[in-house]
Amino acid sequence: MARELNVIQPPSSGGSDACVYMWACAICDENETCQKDKEGHSRWLVAKRMERIEYKVLIMSNKGG
Repeated sequence: MARELNVIQPPSSGGSDACVYMWACAICDENETCQKDKEGHSRWLVAKRMERIEYKVLIMSNKGG
């Protein structure tokens, strides 16, 4: 069952500082000179990647004492 991928939209923070690159800031060519919101871009990037996954299983582990 194939699903159509959504068109990627930049985060709507209201300003022109939205980054639309689909890779992490660590491997970006403009990393040293970039003045954009890096934390916001990282959150947006993870959200875009996770929205393609239909079922998510969260496994939590705790070392009890």
